[in-house]
Formats: sequence, C-alpha cells, structure tokens
Amino acid sequence: MAATAPTHSAGHRYRAIKYTYDVASGSWEKEPIRVSFSRRAFQEGGMRLCFRACEYDKNGNFVECVAKVFKPELHAADHEYYDEAMTQMIAESHAQEFNRKSRTHKVALLPCNVLQIQDGRLGGSKLCALEPYLPGDYVKHNDNAGAVETNEAVPQAFSHFTYENSNRLLVVCDIQGVGDFYTDPQIHFFDGEGFGSGNLGLDGLNRFLNSHACTSVCEELRLPPLRPGETDEQMARRLQAEESKPPPSQAATSHPEDGYSSSSSSDSSWRCMRRNAGSKNLEEAMRILRFQ
Repeated sequence: MAATAPTHSAGHRYRAIKYTYDVASGSWEKEPIRVSFSRRAFQEGGMRLCFRACEYDKNGNFVECVAKVFKPELHAADHEYYDEAMTQMIAESHAQEFNRKSRTHKVALLPCNVLQIQDGRLGGSKLCALEPYLPGDYVKHNDNAGAVETNEAVPQAFSHFTYENSNRLLVVCDIQGVGDFYTDPQIHFFDGEGFGSGNLGLDGLNRFLNSHACTSVCEELRLPPLRPGETDEQMARRLQAEESKPPPSQAATSHPEDGYSSSSSSDSSWRCMRRNAGSKNLEEAMRILRFQ
C-alpha cells in the first residue's frame, strides 16, 4: 500500500465490509476495512457516480481507489453491485487464462469488490463498488452491442478468446481501460441469466459473432474462426453433449503452435460459471451474507 498523501481531501474513515468474489469456489469472501471517500463525485456516467477513495490497512497505509455507486434515481437493487463485481472477477479469470496461452501479450482486469458501508452512506447508498484507481486516458475498444470501436488487436482477441475458453457459452465484451488494463466489462451469457443488465444473452453472443474480425493475436493463439450464431436448439444440443462428458483426466496443452485447446481448468471454470451465473446463486449469496 502507498504511504503518500491521498489525492482527495480524506475526511472520516468509515468502517466497511469488503466482499470479494472467488471464481474457483463460486463464493464471496469478506473482510473488515477502513475507507475514506471524496465529498463529491469526480466523474459521472450514464448510470453511476465515481468518487475518489482510499482503503486503509491497520497501520494507516492506504491504496488509492475509485468507489462507484448507482445514481439514486435508478433505484438499483443491491444484487446489481454483486453482479458487476462477479462479472469483473470472472473476466479476470479469463484474462489469466489468456496470459497463460499468449507468449507476447498480457491483459488484466482490475479487481472489483463490493463494500457495505457500516457507519455512513456514499451517494445515498450503503453499498458501492471499489476498485484500484487507474490513472491515464481511458479507451473503449468494443461494446456490449457488438460495435468495434478501435483497431487494437489485443482487446478484440481477448473477447474472442473468452468465447472459446468458455466453450462458447459467454463472451467478455465492453472492453475498456488504460493500455491493457481493463475495467467495467460486460458478459453475455448464453441463457441471459446473471451478470447484470448488460447481459444480452444469446442475442449479445450473436452480435459479437457477427461483428468480430479476427486479428493477428487471434491467429497467434490459433483461435478458430468464428461460426455464425447458433440457434437455441443447436446450442441446447451442444450443451447437453458437454454436460454428459466426463471430466478430463489431464490438462490439454496451452501452446499456441499446437492449436487452441481449452484446458481441464478452463473446463471446470465454465461449469462453475454456468452454475454460478443464474439468479438462484445470487439469491443464495445474498442470504448467506445476511443482506435479506
């Protein structure tokens, strides 16, 4: 953690519980922290307000962060904060797989947590999303409606990679950030369940398939050319076949020259994501965390 002065005028240090989504176990981990916030939002989007923040350790050292809250007039439900944090952490798990496969390109998703503020509110909310502050000029490379907004090869290949790495069940899109550090992604999951309001389900997957043009990085990773979108019936047959497969006994090779192959770890990952994507899992998480 840094030990210099915060960029905002740090006032009261609030008590908060920080929740982190663990992709491997599909569960939420929690820890008590202290955090301070700027008095005013420094940035405003269509749905959220962004505040400067500092997370403190027990010695008073801190790391600069950004706290994001939904605008009060949207009346966002609590689970929407958890949807977004889970989306970003699952996207990061795909980034780690991407980095293992690629020998020349590396990407990362900023860690995203949910804070439950114990003794105050931020922008009228007891909840907020918290992630490290990332300085620099933000660039959006693609969106969740299928639009491609830059010619950068890596972010487009990363989206393609997530589609193959999940056995074509999802795609990570709305890729934006500074350099190869990304934040605020969206996930289209085949059945449209979970992952927040940006999840357009099969329609979102097909929008990506129809707009993506493979890049040199796709070729480096030996990602197969994208097929036209599947019908619901075709996808149902493929998923039924995938479900009936026994777990692989050995991880497949991760070397690009051998062609793309998902490993046993990514196979278990997509099964975990499928299990955890639906609203029932979120309801159970909320019950366990005693927010109901």
